[in-house]
Amino acid sequence: MKKFLACPEYWANVDGTRIRIVPPPRQLNPQMYYCRKGFPSINAQIICDATLTIRNVCAAFPGSSNDFFVWSGTVAKDVMVQAYFEDGCWLLGDSGYFLAPWLHVPIPHAAPGTPEFDYTQIHCSARNCVERCIGVLKARWRCLCSDRALTYRPTFSGQIINACCALHNYCLFRGLLNPRPYIQRVPVVLPDYNDLPRGLLARAAAEQRHLIYYAHARKQRLRQQQLLE
Repeated sequence: MKKFLACPEYWANVDGTRIRIVPPPRQLNPQMYYCRKGFPSINAQIICDATLTIRNVCAAFPGSSNDFFVWSGTVAKDVMVQAYFEDGCWLLGDSGYFLAPWLHVPIPHAAPGTPEFDYTQIHCSARNCVERCIGVLKARWRCLCSDRALTYRPTFSGQIINACCALHNYCLFRGLLNPRPYIQRVPVVLPDYNDLPRGLLARAAAEQRHLIYYAHARKQRLRQQQLLE
C-alpha cells in the first residue's frame, strides 16, 4: 500500500460501498450495522487504480458509518498523508469526503462554462474507475450484491469481502474478462464537519484552485487544437 501510494506515476480513487449482511446477534449492537437504506451491512472502503486493481480494502466498519468516517479511521489515510508530504501524491474522492491536500473532491453545482465545472468534469471522469471497479467486483462475486446477504457475523463477513477483493485482483492478473458491472444507485450523503487544521484547509483549497485552472486551461487548449484541425 505504502509503495503504491508513494509512486507519483500512479493515481487512485477511493469510495465506499455497503455489503449486506444478516442481522448480527444482540451482543454485537446490531443497530450499528443498519445503513440509511434500512438493512444491516458493512461499509467497505475500496481504493483502486485506473486498471480497476484494488490497492486497499477496509471492511471493518458497520454500515451506519459514512464514507468519511471510515476513511478517517483507516490506516490508508495515515499512509496517504505520509505519501503526500514525501512525494506529493493524492487520491480522488466523491462529495462524501472532505477536501484535503491528499484527497481532492468535486465541486457540486458548478456553473457550466466555469473553470470549476471543467475541473469537476475531469475529476468525475477520472474517479469513475472506482465506481466501475465496485460494479465489476459485485458482478463477479454475487454474494456482495445488495439483493443478497452474507450469512455470517461481521468479522467473518469482512474476511469474505477481503478474499473477494484478492480474487478480483487475481482474475485481472490472469487476464480474465470482466463481467458486466453491477449497477447500484446509492445517494451521496455529505459529511457535516471537517476537522482538518486551518493551515491544511487553506493548502488544500490552494491546490484545488491550481487543479481547477489547470483543467480549464487544458480544455481550452483542446478546443483550440480542434479548431485548427
